[in-house]
Amino acid sequence: MYIQTDKKEDILKSKIIFLREFEKEFGEQKVDLLVDNHLVKKEIFEIAKQGIKL
Repeated sequence: MYIQTDKKEDILKSKIIFLREFEKEFGEQKVDLLVDNHLVKKEIFEIAKQGIKL
């Protein structure tokens, strides 16, 4: 899962809260969560933006 944010602080805390709420809603799942706050440019973010076909 790819998320873009303008948030610059407490990203790890927000990520943990999100994953906890996600698990409450959908049960225990294997989820890779990428959080792009635009501070570091990484190739994985560009790949994630393209999505995948299921």
